[in-house]
Amino acid sequence: MDEEMPTRAELIAEFAADEDSCFASGTQNNVTDITLTFVSVFTSLAATVLVAATFYKVLAASFAAVPAACTALQRSIDFRGRSLWYFHHAANLKALGLSLKYAKNPDLEAIRKGS
Repeated sequence: MDEEMPTRAELIAEFAADEDSCFASGTQNNVTDITLTFVSVFTSLAATVLVAATFYKVLAASFAAVPAACTALQRSIDFRGRSLWYFHHAANLKALGLSLKYAKNPDLEAIRKGS
């Protein structure tokens, strides 16, 4: 069955929606990466202070484990890399939408297929 060809306005709207979604995902991954970095630094500092206070060994050990967990999450999930991918994809969608918006006689079929 042949798919109905979207109009120029529909393609522009679809690109804009996808761009917004990608940018939001990029922002979320970026904030997560920054948050894990801050948590890692502050819990490392807290563990250092707690080690100096000899009464809180168990608490100090717990705090000392958090930076390693944060680093493991950052390395295994690669929030920074995902963030960059989403931001680049959003920029490409923005460029495609703008070129479609201002093109005189665009080939909608080629643009829809990603050519």
